[in-house]
Amino acid sequence: MMLCPYNTRAVVALSGADAGQVLQGLITNDIALLNQHPLLYTAWLSAQGRYQFDFFLFKKDSVYYALVETARVADFTKLLKLYKLRNQMTIQDMSAEFLVYVDLAAKSHSDAFFQAKDPRHPDLGSIIVMPKNTALEATANPSEHQNQRYQLGLAEGSEELKLQKSVILEYHFDAMNALSWTKGCYMGQELMARTKHRGGIHKEAMGFKLANPTETLGTDIFCKDTKVGSLLCHTQSHGLALIRHEHKDLLQTHQFKARDDLGNTLQLIPSPLSTFFNS
Repeated sequence: MMLCPYNTRAVVALSGADAGQVLQGLITNDIALLNQHPLLYTAWLSAQGRYQFDFFLFKKDSVYYALVETARVADFTKLLKLYKLRNQMTIQDMSAEFLVYVDLAAKSHSDAFFQAKDPRHPDLGSIIVMPKNTALEATANPSEHQNQRYQLGLAEGSEELKLQKSVILEYHFDAMNALSWTKGCYMGQELMARTKHRGGIHKEAMGFKLANPTETLGTDIFCKDTKVGSLLCHTQSHGLALIRHEHKDLLQTHQFKARDDLGNTLQLIPSPLSTFFNS
């Protein structure tokens, strides 16, 4: 079992007769899919269609639970209250009541308040929500889950995507089933539709593995002497970069071997969710 704390996720409960309606008008995914799937992954965009929040969503006993970025729970609840208006919805920070874990082996935990497979990719195991009084004993470091996610080319949270700037289609949110193209209107939908149908994606998130572990990386990624992208984030051994599509042939010719502007050697890993670099 590879069980680790998911410390970057906290629980927010959303209840009331209008909670589903409010969420449906804000998020990129279709809340009706919770009738078919136990756990959704979704985003909440700005009015301009740029990244604001990403979170998991499940429903239990008529209450919606959002697994929100821990450091931004206050931002999430504050903004949600603004859009609540006169709707009947109660917003409650439950981070003092629950802990969130990841089990990369996807084992069953009988004492869990909630457990389901991570909808983004099968290799990410299960998401587990436990009452704090029945905390689990971790058997893995959170960096192991982080590195696994990086190898899949998947970014999450405001440390890896840029608030009010990132376009989530460049980060495989479509392939992660985090967007619905059939639901009604939601905030930021216009940019998503225009970008998808006009072929407006020219770069995408891609994982990499460092040849030698390091704590310091540069900001730009090069293949030979050509800048092919920029660094997003990293651990000591893995990371994410935003790579431009125009350099596909160069990267394939050199088997996705690259370096940063400090001379660190790295191996880029095209995401299995990429339809561009895997074609």
